[in-house]
Amino acid sequence: MPMNTICHKKLIIIGCGAAGTAAALSASVYCKDILILERNSVPAKKLAATGNGKCNFTNLRLENDDLRSDSGDPFIYINRFSNHDVIKWFANLGIPAFEKNGYCYPRSKQASSVRDVLASSIEELGIEVRYDTRVTAVEKKDGTFFLKTAEGYYTCEKLVIAAGGQAQSCFGTDGSLYYICGKLGHDCIAPRPALCGLKTGDSDISMLNGVRQESFISLCRPDTGETLYSEYGEIIFSKTGISGIPVMNCSRYYSGSAATLRLDFYPEMSLEDLTSFLYDNYERRTTDITKSLTGVLNDSLISFILKKCGLKSDHNKRGQEDREIFSRIAGMMKEMSFAITDTSGFANAQTTAGGIPLSELDPVTLESLKCPGLYICGELADVDGKCGGYNLQWAWSSGVIAGAYAGGGEFDKNKFLKA
Repeated sequence: MPMNTICHKKLIIIGCGAAGTAAALSASVYCKDILILERNSVPAKKLAATGNGKCNFTNLRLENDDLRSDSGDPFIYINRFSNHDVIKWFANLGIPAFEKNGYCYPRSKQASSVRDVLASSIEELGIEVRYDTRVTAVEKKDGTFFLKTAEGYYTCEKLVIAAGGQAQSCFGTDGSLYYICGKLGHDCIAPRPALCGLKTGDSDISMLNGVRQESFISLCRPDTGETLYSEYGEIIFSKTGISGIPVMNCSRYYSGSAATLRLDFYPEMSLEDLTSFLYDNYERRTTDITKSLTGVLNDSLISFILKKCGLKSDHNKRGQEDREIFSRIAGMMKEMSFAITDTSGFANAQTTAGGIPLSELDPVTLESLKCPGLYICGELADVDGKCGGYNLQWAWSSGVIAGAYAGGGEFDKNKFLKA
């Protein structure tokens, strides 16, 4: 061992976030010699900010397309510790769930409640946590892991890495653990921002800053027209792009190459029916186009559409061309297109797509197939979910499974829930 070795433990967990705390509590069923190393000065810093501070910790409406991976099936693990199991576990910890439209929150509606209860549970079990400790390198020699920090080396027999991905580096997740996993033999599917907004080069979009509007959105390849993702819901315009839950959910499919975001504000109507509705409204109510569109869409969107159609807001000339004008307006309402130039970046992303391939992890234990004794869970692995508590569900499920095996036992949810 290096001369500046600080201590040796049977199990060390890197990261005291959602997956790391779940792993520690699960491992404690079988192992009492556990240490958590956390680079922040407090536990679960990112967890305390989730769900707009309310912590949407799981979702009762969990379906196969709510979690995505390019390298395996996350439901192999989710099915062993499900959303219902998470709710029961939190109830056992003293946090009853409040459910709204499938979204589950603590009754307190405070993410800090979840953080504090998990931290207290770890403390009560005597699991040591060392804060402000950043692991900068990991090596394995003769069955022992050597974890380098600024203070010296920590050593262990088993290692769980649960330190998050690359999203929101303000919480300490800077992607450095991908490099460390690479040094231990792992490949890495290129990380990219997920659950974030999309940017466009259209300078006129600043006209719509702050506008919220229901829309059916489709992210498409401009060359083939292939739809990469589509969803209906409320979108939010900014000075440089578009956000909102549907856009955030589709952001993981933007690869950096050319893409087009198409918006349909009236998906329930055909182009012909919408044209007739707009034209009849104009004929019946007024000779002013802007006034005839009042209530049809947000006023700023109306001004934006008229500008894109080359029409003045006070256009009131009647004639045969009027129906054609409303056909053009309806066309923009049915397919307003923006060339996507970028995402809003890792700093604004809620999670990371890509990471350590599931194909390189044991489908039962989450142990590395490249480096025995290493377990990988949470956001670091190639799994990302939609908005709605799905990413935390993955953190809990993968954490408790990896922790049990890293602790020297087997994952038994009944034994874990009774602990």
